[in-house]
Amino acid sequence: MVLRPYPLVDPDRTVMLTPRPGPGLDYTKESVSLANFLDWRASAGTIDAPVGHRAGGTPTSSIARIPSGWPGFFVSSDFFDALGIRPALGRGFVRDDETFGRHRVVVI
Repeated sequence: MVLRPYPLVDPDRTVMLTPRPGPGLDYTKESVSLANFLDWRASAGTIDAPVGHRAGGTPTSSIARIPSGWPGFFVSSDFFDALGIRPALGRGFVRDDETFGRHRVVVI
């Protein structure tokens, strides 16, 4: 039952890809390694916006009036563009934010 669907730009064209389990394995794997995601993204000729996301961490905040310990997600740089979401202030992520050393960027 969906009480409030996600506000996707085109929900009929949105899919979630997961890898198949290996031979002899009968469980469903619902996560993809970073290396596999990067390979998929590099070779995705028919996919408009391959994005990755992972629940993770509880970022801490030094900004006043924002409680620390709120749940966060790690997402690839095209995540918000694929969903058609624009930040109210500032900018979303750019591909350079995925570079190690420049990867500590937050969108609130």
